[in-house]
Amino acid sequence: MSEVSSTGNSALRSLAQQLMAAERRPLASMQTQRSGLQEKSTVFRNLGSTLSTLKRLASTFATKSSSNPLRTIKVTGQDDAVLGVTVGLGASPGAHTIRVDQVAARHSLASASIQDDGTSLSASPSLTAGELRFAFTVGEETKEVAISLEAGATDLDVLRDVAQAITDANAGAVASVVQTSPGESRLLIQAAGSGREARLTAIGDVAGNLMSNLGLAGQEGDDSPLPATVQAAADALVRLDGLDVRARSNELVGVVPGVTLTLHATSSEARTFRVDRDNEAIVKKLEEFITKYNETLDSVRNLTRASDSSGANRGPLTGEVTILRLRTEMRSAVTASVESDDESALTTLAQIGITADREGNLSLSDRSALQKALADNPDGVEALMNGTDGVAHRLTSLLDRYSKAGGILSLQQDAVQSRLRSLGTRMQRQSESLAKREDALVTRLSQLEAGLVALSQQQSSLNGLLGSSDSLFA
Repeated sequence: MSEVSSTGNSALRSLAQQLMAAERRPLASMQTQRSGLQEKSTVFRNLGSTLSTLKRLASTFATKSSSNPLRTIKVTGQDDAVLGVTVGLGASPGAHTIRVDQVAARHSLASASIQDDGTSLSASPSLTAGELRFAFTVGEETKEVAISLEAGATDLDVLRDVAQAITDANAGAVASVVQTSPGESRLLIQAAGSGREARLTAIGDVAGNLMSNLGLAGQEGDDSPLPATVQAAADALVRLDGLDVRARSNELVGVVPGVTLTLHATSSEARTFRVDRDNEAIVKKLEEFITKYNETLDSVRNLTRASDSSGANRGPLTGEVTILRLRTEMRSAVTASVESDDESALTTLAQIGITADREGNLSLSDRSALQKALADNPDGVEALMNGTDGVAHRLTSLLDRYSKAGGILSLQQDAVQSRLRSLGTRMQRQSESLAKREDALVTRLSQLEAGLVALSQQQSSLNGLLGSSDSLFA
């Protein structure tokens, strides 16, 4: 068989593909179908994410805890120079009166002043080179500390070693070296926490006289702190709503439920602060909910829209009955009346100024009605959203059915993936069959081409013989 050049083989391959164009149409159709299924899979996944986002927001309005946006709290009347007020979970509306009689303080002690470049401590006869030990007591716990004093060490180095050793002991005290003037420093020892229970009650030498030489050794008396004290330990003392309150720190947590009071300074007179619902903030949070709901509903609507008059712009999920049903259920969840045994209860969003158009999109059409409801009946507004049949509760349950793992969209996604796998198998088999058919066709065309070449060569030979014969009989 005559060999065919690579150029000739390419031409035959191209011819074979042209001859097989009709046989490739089913494969092209499957490729189009696969692209459509892949797009649908992506759409289902993105829709699930969109619904989950709205579900998380709706669930905050459905909760009965203090984290519900309808319970957003604000503080008024506080004096930041004296008192900081922070509201958190569990805060309830109300007015409170407070007078700060004393702020909490940490116990602080300071050593005698030393010359930074001096060597009086390491050169002292009572402080021979080697290990020195001392102890300090915080409350009822005593901690012994050891340091190694190098001969010739500067007094600043000694103070730094002592400060590090006290801090590393992690026994209720911290220490640092403070430069009080150029070339002079003091060792500052402080209780790790504020309040009298965290104070240091004794400091003493165990081996050597380091604490004595620094002027820190001593023990508190019945009515007096350690001699080296520069700031006495103190508890915070406040009079809150007529009650005397003592605390170890300046941060009072839980004294007022859900409120943290931070004391900054004492006050000679009582001050009143209020914890109230922040209705303006609540209105904004409801507007955010309305916006996110409308965006989600519009997204679902666009996914299921029919083709326009030109036959274009068809939604990728048009004809999907479950998604069409989602549109209807979302509208019903926010517009249907809420069941209640209380005849005076709020039962529709329209009663608080939130209305729906023909498409189901919400709008705050009457801000004053919402503000009045929040002022006059905040519990009723909350029940409208988070009751057993409340708007937010219904919407959260609906969206959960669609977006959760194993939910409606998840099952739809699984079905699409199953079809993609089946289609992929069919396409693989079809591609392999077509490849074999094409190879066989190329081989056959090559054989035909070789036969034609041989016939052409034979014809040329015959023509030559005939020409020779004519010349003999001329």
